[in-house]
Amino acid sequence: MANVGLTVTVGDGGAGAAALSSSRGTTGGTSSVAVSGTTIISAAGGQGGLGASGSSNGYRTGGKGGSGGGGGAYGTNVTGGKGGTDGSAGAAGGYSGASYDEPRRGKGGTGQGSTTRAFGEADGEIYGGGGGGKGTTAGQRGDETATSARGGSYTTVVPNRGGGGGGSHGSSPGINGGSGVVIIRKRNS
Repeated sequence: MANVGLTVTVGDGGAGAAALSSSRGTTGGTSSVAVSGTTIISAAGGQGGLGASGSSNGYRTGGKGGSGGGGGAYGTNVTGGKGGTDGSAGAAGGYSGASYDEPRRGKGGTGQGSTTRAFGEADGEIYGGGGGGKGTTAGQRGDETATSARGGSYTTVVPNRGGGGGGSHGSSPGINGGSGVVIIRKRNS
């Protein structure tokens, strides 16, 4: 087989929404592989998490990604939602306990709904963990184990994984989404 030209582009993660904003985070840049100028596969990087807008409902949601970001918490002494893993949605953020506060917490962002392992295989490393949502205590990233440090009140998304950013808490901005990842495997003839 003759040599062919491959062009590999890794897209940036989307920016989290500004503090006290009702806007969504931006969509991540596109990662792609092109052969001789023709794109053969592409995927967006993780979306940034939503901002908070006072006590309004429907904000603080985690960003979309390979796995969704955790939702931001609402209230005091609350934990942000855990980021999704292996293509799942992130978890909703916590809330202070009053029933009227429940709709004010952030929902988890959506994931791609299928495994984030390379080439869709059953085993191997899982990519695309979502960022934990913000709260008095941050939610865990999707790629953290139960014993991992939670990183204070802010949880970043690991770069080159494509996970969605976590939602905001209080007057803080949403978390940036993760940049993309491209994996190429040489096929044996």
